[in-house]
Amino acid sequence: MQRLNFLKATFLIFSFLFLGNILSSCKKDNPNPYVNFTLDINENSNSALRMPGGSVVSNGAIVVRYSNSYLAFSNSCTYDGCGLSYSSISNRFICSCDGSEFDINGRFLSGNPSPNIPQFNVTQNGSLLTIISK
Repeated sequence: MQRLNFLKATFLIFSFLFLGNILSSCKKDNPNPYVNFTLDINENSNSALRMPGGSVVSNGAIVVRYSNSYLAFSNSCTYDGCGLSYSSISNRFICSCDGSEFDINGRFLSGNPSPNIPQFNVTQNGSLLTIISK
């Protein structure tokens, strides 16, 4: 009977350790990703950026046309690493997994407590946007 209890306890301990490792692997490992790429807003795949409120996901970034300027952020939720979408109606970024919300400056608003979304520099030269890490 003692051996059976020992085996049960050992199994439970290893099960919790294994589950803990799996859950911790879901967290975002790189809070400050590096990006350096160019988008041409005249290309059909980037046509959403021609209108205010439009957004494009590319190279690990979400690029948004906000009013008459362009903003770019990491496209990973800082809580769970899931992708983000942009709502032009509320000017918020929304996590596709847990619904956490971030404002137009990448600051956490609601949902699972999360760090702010890393923002990237955007420079425009004609129809070309260059997005690079800060």
